[in-house]
Amino acid sequence: MTGRFDDEPPFFVLDYITITRDPRTNLVVAVGGDERAAGLLQTHGRFLPASGPRGDYHRQPHDLSVEDQRQGATAAAHARLSVGFSVHLDPALNTLLPPDGDRQAAHRYLARLAERASSATCDREVAGVLTDIVAPARDCCPASPAR
Repeated sequence: MTGRFDDEPPFFVLDYITITRDPRTNLVVAVGGDERAAGLLQTHGRFLPASGPRGDYHRQPHDLSVEDQRQGATAAAHARLSVGFSVHLDPALNTLLPPDGDRQAAHRYLARLAERASSATCDREVAGVLTDIVAPARDCCPASPAR
């Protein structure tokens, strides 16, 4: 035995990110990762680079609402997962989880969204489903006039 493990797959342990709320400052912080992670955090999660006594990290701005913090943390985590890297997202920040942890309710909600998407007859209806997925509690845009 040579001590080499040529048949072992590469692991991205050093690229692992944890996104959580700091209990002292109440800021949403991300620890770990590399330059690619930094870009995803900044682009998708509105995170800012910061330096601390134990090394560099990322945090969201102080003035974000709790819902904006959750949306950004979820978007950053899922962007990171979509490119194949590991991430731990604090369940309290995950907008795709039901607040009370009721998995059956989450499955029913996702089934209704899937049904709406599959029966959509135009792009606007599909966009409405996607909007409900990424921003379920928002109705920031007035309805456009009927044509």
